[in-house]
Amino acid sequence: MVVDLPSRLNGYSFDEHDALYERGEVYRLVYDYMNEDPRYLDAKSGKMLNIWGTEAKDYEITPLGNTISKSTGEKSITQAEAKKIADDLLKKLPGSYRFLQFRGGSSAQNLEQVVERHAGMEYVPADPQKEKTEKVTVIISPKGELLQYYKEINSESKKVDKAISYEQAKEIALQMVKTLMPERLGELYLIERNPPSDQEVEEILASGNRNYVFSYGLLIDGIPFDPLYLDVRVKPGTGELVEFGFLQDAKPPATLPAAKIDREAAKKIEQKNQKAMLTYFLPENWMDKAKRGGKQTPMLVYRYIGDEGLVDAVTGEWIILDKQREKESKGRK
Repeated sequence: MVVDLPSRLNGYSFDEHDALYERGEVYRLVYDYMNEDPRYLDAKSGKMLNIWGTEAKDYEITPLGNTISKSTGEKSITQAEAKKIADDLLKKLPGSYRFLQFRGGSSAQNLEQVVERHAGMEYVPADPQKEKTEKVTVIISPKGELLQYYKEINSESKKVDKAISYEQAKEIALQMVKTLMPERLGELYLIERNPPSDQEVEEILASGNRNYVFSYGLLIDGIPFDPLYLDVRVKPGTGELVEFGFLQDAKPPATLPAAKIDREAAKKIEQKNQKAMLTYFLPENWMDKAKRGGKQTPMLVYRYIGDEGLVDAVTGEWIILDKQREKESKGRK
């Protein structure tokens, strides 16, 4: 039996699949599954399921817009220029803030000093009554790009009685990305996740200090680049943006290979190296449910069994991840 589990071009993979690391070649263009993709055939209902055990639906990775940043390669900015960028960014967000100091130093630092690694700046609310309970940090790269924004609120954690919904927070996060990164919308896409259950939302609200989290990925010529690239966190009780952070280690390779194997060919390579079998399956989120005292009944599904692998989109090689890890481990000795 052949189970039709369509592979998806998931881009340059490193952190998700550490086995792809090779000296001189950190990233490889591969066909891989994304979380939402159909991987299992429910033997009872005949529906295709994703890793969460819910029905897989057709979708396309869609960028947030069509703007693409252009690297000018100019020299590193000065601290004064970094401060101006941070000042201007804060003007786009709700509230009014005043500059306090450079992170790890005083406000009297030499503003003409060149930013070598990154510039971190701390701000406090212009309202004196909030000054002691709230602080905002903005981190700017040497090239003048926003790396991170986060808000610290020093207040006693207590249950949130009235909160915005997950979907409302999702829209707020999207608007914040569009506000802070208008020149990069063609490079970013929302990484869809299984929405939190009612019980999970209740736990978030009960803690008083947990936030809704949304992740965005990076696209290179329309192809997703692993690992995750941007996290945005929204406070449930107020709808405030409390964190906006890029992962600084997510850097594309200097040269990008072109795919020579199409998706249909990749599926055939996968089917040749895997065997479809009827097995029991626990969805990806079963451990979370177990921690909460819930019970998860195994599902009976058809799925591929065999060595975990990926299809190289350039060479057509079936990459067995365990063998690749073993090879790399020996290479480090």
